Order: sequence, then C-alpha cells, then structure tokens
Amino acid sequence: MFILVLINKYLLLKERNKRYCYNISLLFSAVFIIGASLTYRGYAVENFGELIVLVFCSFILAFPIAGGFGTIAGYLYNYNLNCKSLKTNMSDKKFFLISLAVILLCWFPVFLAFFPSVFTYDCDAQLMYYFGDNMNNHHPIIHTLMLAFFYNVGDWIFSSPNIGIMFYTVTQAFIMALIFAYVITYMYRKKVPSFILILSMIFYAVIPINSILVLSATKDIIFSGLVLLITVLWFDFKDKDVSKAKTAVYGLLWIVMILFRNNAVYALVITAVVFLVLKIDIVLKKKAVIFFGCVFVGYFIANTILMSVTDAGEIRFVHSCSVPLQQIARVMSLKSDEISQEQKDDLFEYVPENVGDKYIGVWADPIKNIAHNSNMDEDKFGFFSEWFKLGLQYPGIYIDAFFDLNRGNIFIDDVSHSKIYMDSPRDTRIGYLMTKFRPYGETEENSLFEDLRDEMIYYFSDNHYQEIPVVSIIFSPALYIWLCFIYCAVMFYIKKRCLILPVIFSWAYFFTVTLGPVCLVRYVYFIIICVPLLAAILFKELQNNN
Repeated sequence: MFILVLINKYLLLKERNKRYCYNISLLFSAVFIIGASLTYRGYAVENFGELIVLVFCSFILAFPIAGGFGTIAGYLYNYNLNCKSLKTNMSDKKFFLISLAVILLCWFPVFLAFFPSVFTYDCDAQLMYYFGDNMNNHHPIIHTLMLAFFYNVGDWIFSSPNIGIMFYTVTQAFIMALIFAYVITYMYRKKVPSFILILSMIFYAVIPINSILVLSATKDIIFSGLVLLITVLWFDFKDKDVSKAKTAVYGLLWIVMILFRNNAVYALVITAVVFLVLKIDIVLKKKAVIFFGCVFVGYFIANTILMSVTDAGEIRFVHSCSVPLQQIARVMSLKSDEISQEQKDDLFEYVPENVGDKYIGVWADPIKNIAHNSNMDEDKFGFFSEWFKLGLQYPGIYIDAFFDLNRGNIFIDDVSHSKIYMDSPRDTRIGYLMTKFRPYGETEENSLFEDLRDEMIYYFSDNHYQEIPVVSIIFSPALYIWLCFIYCAVMFYIKKRCLILPVIFSWAYFFTVTLGPVCLVRYVYFIIICVPLLAAILFKELQNNN
C-alpha cells in the first residue's frame, strides 16, 4: 500500500519534475540493488539473465523512489520558502567569534576524553619513517613533518612527546574550527534559512564524525578542511572582483591542500581538463586553466623541495594498483579452474599463486601486501597487459570487484566500511571511527574524561551506533556522496550550473578515492563536511528562484 502511495505521488508530479526525479531514482535504485546484492550475495550479476532482471527491477523500483524524492523535495522546498533567516543584528565578525567559541567548547570534552590525541591510523608509522631516516612519500611529507615537529617540540622543550602531540591536536582542531566557523558565518551573511544554519552548527560542533575526527592526527583532516575552505571561498569569490593578492593566497591554499594528499594532484589535473572542455565563458576558461596550471607548477616545486630536503623515496607502484589487483584476485578466487596454466604463469609474475585465497572484496591491502612489487615496478606495461587480457575474459567479475571495493561509498545501507579491521585479533577500537591509541616513543593515551571516552568508543569504535534506527544513516559515507550528487542535479535542473563548478575538484578527488584500497569514513570526510555548505547554497538559490 505504501509503495502504491509513493507511485501515486510520482504520477502527480509536474512533467519536468517527474523526469528529473525518475532519472535520479533510476540511478539510485540500480546502485541500491547492486549494493544489496554484493552485500548479501557476494556478487551483483552472475549471468546475462540476472543483468536483465537487475535492469528491470531498477526501472520498476525507480517509480516509488521517485515519488518519495518528489514528496520530500516538495516539503523541503515549501518549508524553505516559509523559513526566515536568523533574526539578529550581530556583525559578521561577532557571529564568527561566537560560532568559533561554541564549536571549540563542544569539542573540549571530547579532547579531554581522548587526551592528548586520537593518535591512530598511520601516525606511529609516519614518525617511525621520519626518525628512522626512511622517509618516503607514501604518506604526505608535509604532514609527517608536522607530526615530527610537534613531537620534537614536546620532547625538547617539555621533555614530554605527549605534550607535543597535544599541541598538534590543538593546532589541527583550531584550524578546523576556524574553517567551520567561517563557513557558518558565510551562511549567516548570505541569510540562509535558519534551520540550515542551526543544523550546520549542530553538525560541525556535536556530531562525532567531526568531534572525533578533528582530534585524529591523520593527514585526511587538514586536507578535508582545506577542501571545504577552498569550496566556500570559490562561492564567496563568485560575485566579487577578486584582487590578484587574494587570487595568489587562494592559489597557495590549493598548493598546500594538494600537498596533504598525494592523489589530490590527479584530481587537480582532472579539474583543469574539465574546465577545458566545459562550455563556459572563454575568458573564465582561460583564467581557470592558467590558475590551475600555476597551482600545478607551485605544487611540483614545493613537492620537489620537500622530497629533496627529506631525502624521501617515491611511493611504490603497487599502491596505485588497488583496483586492478582486486580484479585479478577476484577472478582467481572464482574462476581459477577455467584459466589456462600459461595465462596463470604470466599472472604469477606479478601476484602469488595463492592470490585468490587472500581476496577480501572490500579491502585491497591483503593483495597489495603479497604482490610481487619488484616485478610490477620493473614491468608496468606487462602487468597492465595481463590485467587487461583477463578483464576481456571476465568483464562482469571486474565490475563486481570495483563495486565491491566501493560498497561503502555508494550503498547507503552498507556497513563494511566500519568493519574493515575488526576481524584482526591484535586490536580493538578500530571500527567506524578508529580511536585506538598507537603509541610511538613515549607517547601514550592519558584520558582526562574516561566516562565520555568509553561511551564514544562503545558507539563509534565498537559500532553500536548501528543499533540506533534511522539515526545510524547519518554516519553512512554513501549518504553524503548522494547528497552532493543531488545538489549538482538540482543546480543543473534550476539552470544554475555555474554553482556546480566549485565542487568539480571534490568529484574529481572522489574518483581517485574509488580507485583506493578501501572505503573508510576519513577518506570521504572532505565531502561530508562540505554537505552543510552545499545545502545552504541550494536552499538559498531555491528561495531566490521563487
């Protein structure tokens, strides 16, 4: 009955609205079916007959989903039109300072709970590489140097590396709070609906995705903050005559941002290419290409200097091959008996004979760790040649391998991203948000608010947040990917396509994330924190268009 109601809602939509809602819903339903099938069956499509069924079900399921989308969109649109902006005579500066204070105060108890830092992920390894004179750019050099700098400050001045790590955490949290407060102030200045402003403040100040991650000493956090800052400045500059000095500072921010994530340089190149092919004002196109060209050159110079000063080695080729290795491993795990011994021998030049046994659909590291790195480094063409030939034989399995690796990025109901490391017997607190303190040298966790720490560990490191109906969806990485996609679709619909330009880099970088070794919330944190800003822009534009 409920489905019939939604279908009826769809039929009542205006023709253009109906078409847009259906097209988005068709894509969503196809991804939903693929994601559910991968999660519960282990594969999306096993044969041509199942492909026909998948397509048919996607077309049918899209009707009630479109009705639901249309109903929700209509309600939010009407509510938005009747919702006023926050009524206050407060200056932008005062509002910024109050927002900054509120955010920092909300984070302070969490800081005490995980004092001196959520020192996890790769932090200990980065310090080990630095102090062992074994630097490489597998981890961004600029971030490794930051960690080492604060560690040394604590050790040399206070005779306590813990104090140094505390200063790093405080510095990072303050940077993120400044960025979030600036974004909220931008919304305030633009007089966005009050409910967007309030929800954004709650999101940045309270939701543990932020309050825990901003205290995590990992490279993704500052990078994500800079992505958000660059995006909001792009919107802010749109209607202004930007001076050369501001453009130079903006370019510097881009360079620093890219230095914090190695694969971001590929996203920069993709962004520049997109601007080249877009049908936009030729003057804007030329300026954009020149700007991105200067940023690329600036990044290349800065990265070369960092590599030279630290005598860092290059990242291994294998780290760029997560998806191809997963695809080979999946074929070997399912169809090994069908592959000729001659083809196997060629493949085993690059992967071991037991590669199929080590395959885990949502995690590429087990395969990367056993791959024959030296052979791959020396014969990249040979590796890709064998990978391509195998793909021609099993294209469906290759597609499944890609989607299986990215389930958490596209399928809202997937929770594999929160369980990647939980089967490991050597560690705890490594679920949705990792909070396991990984000590290096004399660093150690010294919680000053243990009750709060234990509660946050229970819900967000041991994954009990998943037991809370509906609310748990807030923590799905895929939710934010879809919200960003809907933002772009709506802007295209209302013919405000210039407002899609500021998120081109985010989409380009997300593409590089889909080629990575695993889906984790920190990898898509840059999109998660951009969603409140995009929601504010979207609702404000809908008000202006009325």
